[in-house]
Amino acid sequence: MKYLYLLLIILAISSCKSPVKLLEEGKYNTAFDRAVAEVKRGKNVKENLEVIKISAELKVEEALRYSAIMTKTEKVKDWIKTQTKVYGLLEDLGKANKIVDGKIYEQYDALCNEKKDIDYQIVDYFYEEGHDHLDRFYNEGNKVDARHAYKSFKNCEKYEGQSFFLRLAENTEDAYQNGIVYYVSDYGKIGSRLFLKPLPKNAEFQPDCDILIDHGFVSFSSSESSSDDKKTEEIETGTEAVTDTSGNTTYHPIYETVSAKITTKTITITITARVSTKMTCINVTGQCSMRSSYFNTQFSDSYEEVSVSGDERAITFHVDEHCGEPAFFKSNIEDELMDLADAKIGL
Repeated sequence: MKYLYLLLIILAISSCKSPVKLLEEGKYNTAFDRAVAEVKRGKNVKENLEVIKISAELKVEEALRYSAIMTKTEKVKDWIKTQTKVYGLLEDLGKANKIVDGKIYEQYDALCNEKKDIDYQIVDYFYEEGHDHLDRFYNEGNKVDARHAYKSFKNCEKYEGQSFFLRLAENTEDAYQNGIVYYVSDYGKIGSRLFLKPLPKNAEFQPDCDILIDHGFVSFSSSESSSDDKKTEEIETGTEAVTDTSGNTTYHPIYETVSAKITTKTITITITARVSTKMTCINVTGQCSMRSSYFNTQFSDSYEEVSVSGDERAITFHVDEHCGEPAFFKSNIEDELMDLADAKIGL
């Protein structure tokens, strides 16, 4: 317990340290934050402004050293991590700069220039990577390479590459169009993904895929679950005459405990269909990467059977007894099921 008390005292003392003292101890991040807070309150403004300026310089120097190391690696994720850290510090400096009337603009500008260099390094990487994939597509004709190029160009867009490369949108669209796999199907339009589209009408080129759809049989199954709600009630069934020693007769009610049971039976009809999706390539273009797939689709509905047994006098409310006729037909359930199965086909 005494150690906890000592720890609380130490924390209280350290929390009372001035920004100047914190800066002298090398805790410039904490000194920066505390000095900014004190300037907001108008406390020791001149002294704290100097702390903010010095600690901001130290913070930027640290960030620049970190950036110099991380941006020399070959991993773009390291560059992105550095960009995020630098951007966060820029936000902090920008907010503080407003409080101190722009007195740390030099530090802010130095870090801002560093971020611009990192920004360009990241987008240039993705832009060049995209063109490498696209060049490979033009040389070898493999649509997978075009799709890889599209992904690289979209990453370039994500990090504001359009501000550096004026043709980025054109490159992205070019990669997208060249990466599309076209299909035909006797099932009609079966949906589409980003790079899977139905063959256009009057197309002058062959499809990459011929997709066949086969729905399996529909099986019906049912399950029952019951729950009992027991009720008991004391009811008056008559009176009893009691005569005392003085010959006076009084009448007392006679009570009887009766019970009843409300049974609710729920029957759930579950319908399951197994759908097999088969895809083959016509004329072996070699461009379709879709595979045969199998999946189950399930649809269910339920109804209740309610009955009362025992002495109905134990139930103080109305119970709607019914034998439980389903509110649907199997054909309707099957239609619902097949609609769901068709929706899941969207390859």
